[in-house]
Amino acid sequence: LPMRTIPFRVVCLIGMNHDAYPRESRQLTFDLIAQAPRPGDRSRRNDDKYLFLEALLSARGRLYISYVGQSLQDNSPVPPSVVVSELIDVLQAGYGLPADPAAGRLVTRHRLQAFSADYFQEGSGLFSYSAEDMQACAAASAATSPQPFAPEAVPLTSEDAAAWSRPDLGALASFFGNPAKFFVRNRLGVRLEPPEGSVSDSEPFAMKGLERFTIGSRLLEQRLSGSHPRDVFSALRAEGRLPHGTMGEVDFRDLWAEVDRFARRLAALPPASSPGAIDAQWDIAGFRLAAHVTGCSDTGCLRYRFGKLRAKDQLGLWLQHLAFCLAAPGKDECQSVFVCTDRTLRLKRVADSRPLLEELLAVYRQGLERPLCFFPKTSLAYALALRASASPRRALGAARAAWNGSEPHEGESADPYYRRCFETIDPLGEEFQELSRRVFGPFLDGAEWEKAA
Repeated sequence: LPMRTIPFRVVCLIGMNHDAYPRESRQLTFDLIAQAPRPGDRSRRNDDKYLFLEALLSARGRLYISYVGQSLQDNSPVPPSVVVSELIDVLQAGYGLPADPAAGRLVTRHRLQAFSADYFQEGSGLFSYSAEDMQACAAASAATSPQPFAPEAVPLTSEDAAAWSRPDLGALASFFGNPAKFFVRNRLGVRLEPPEGSVSDSEPFAMKGLERFTIGSRLLEQRLSGSHPRDVFSALRAEGRLPHGTMGEVDFRDLWAEVDRFARRLAALPPASSPGAIDAQWDIAGFRLAAHVTGCSDTGCLRYRFGKLRAKDQLGLWLQHLAFCLAAPGKDECQSVFVCTDRTLRLKRVADSRPLLEELLAVYRQGLERPLCFFPKTSLAYALALRASASPRRALGAARAAWNGSEPHEGESADPYYRRCFETIDPLGEEFQELSRRVFGPFLDGAEWEKAA
């Protein structure tokens, strides 16, 4: 309270923020004195102002005042308490101190980090007694440019080389679907996916996103097997996968109609003769490649997915198509087909697929020792734009658009494995362009797309 101060050599006032001092007087609604104040009534705000003046008189040698002068949200300047602002104005007007407080000794603006170099440089006006902060400052000043995630290759030991020398088509498809993820998970034994959350306790109000794709894929398999929609609807409702009431019936009816149209597109394809599977092994480029391809016939391979056609889907079909052409060299009119909700991909017959598999296995061999700058969606966008315009600059612009994405859709760069492996470098460099041409160049020579009706 006022009239309780005594002289001190040093007086420190800490936390003199604009919203902390003087204190606001919060009066009760039934306080009659606050509703009709008179001279002489108690005012806590005026008491704080008077207490501040007494603190000035108590300081005999030095007065230290601190406050938060920058916003925590956007780093914009924040004024101090009104009594501190008034004190600065009086000192500037009455004692000739600089008009700009930052130019004189009146106000000292501290740095955001305690290990800033200004605290350990002569003539900066700032100082620190912390040995740890000085060591941190020295380490920060000696830091070099950011290093890549894997600056050197991780060579395969003899045991590793023997273990990885017998891949199958599934391993190759997984590798080309995300080479960085394949390297980090299989060579380093690290998983970057966030832990799976608990089952949501909120009831569904609409089918969308991944839930719609999952239910649609299930409906398609049951539609192809001849199940009645009434039985499928009862099972999904019993599992709690559909919204309640009429909304669930409407969503199911719309999704079933979409699945039925997709199934009719599959039925309209040329009938496959002698459907079966291919099981074969080849010694290619120092690897023992095993292939187990299902859904094959004399006319080629058939794949379908109740969703949009993705780059990794096209790479997977390309690998199976190369294996089919190598296992059945005499079938000149064959072609492989991938049917999706938006497009249909057709791959023409490859006369000699062994050199193409050798090239892909060579890329696979490189990716076992370090993360490669190959990204299916971005690389396909680059290869398509390069073939359409023959301009590397335009092709790289299309690749960056696919890599960065646009609201509300995330780009391929949002993948946690890509972020971890390539956060310190530009991944769309010479290696990216070379790998995009090596992988997708032969693929585009025999690929055709048809939009869904």
